[in-house]
Amino acid sequence: MKRTKISSLATEAFLLAIMTIVISSCSSSTNATTPPNTVTMSGSQFHPKTLTITKGTEVTWLNDDGVTHTSTSDKGIWDTKDIEAGKSKKIPFNTVGTFTYVCIYHSNMGMVGTIIVQ
Repeated sequence: MKRTKISSLATEAFLLAIMTIVISSCSSSTNATTPPNTVTMSGSQFHPKTLTITKGTEVTWLNDDGVTHTSTSDKGIWDTKDIEAGKSKKIPFNTVGTFTYVCIYHSNMGMVGTIIVQ
């Protein structure tokens, strides 16, 4: 009977280790495949929250969520309008500065971001 209990604990530990590896590899592979100068929308958040780029760079907002989002400048400089799930939109940045933006639907959930143009 002792052998069965030890075997069961070893199996549980093994399965936990496998689940941890799978979860870790899923999150890191998503980041590894994100193109440069891309802000991903997932979990009703912008990822990364702050993106630093050089003047003349085009930023892509990619909606990896199951709901519609926007990237809307606080100062009215740009508005992507609705970006549906699985879609993306690009905005060029030709002026140096710090630009904050929100998703008009989810800003109350903390869906805010910043683009820093150098």
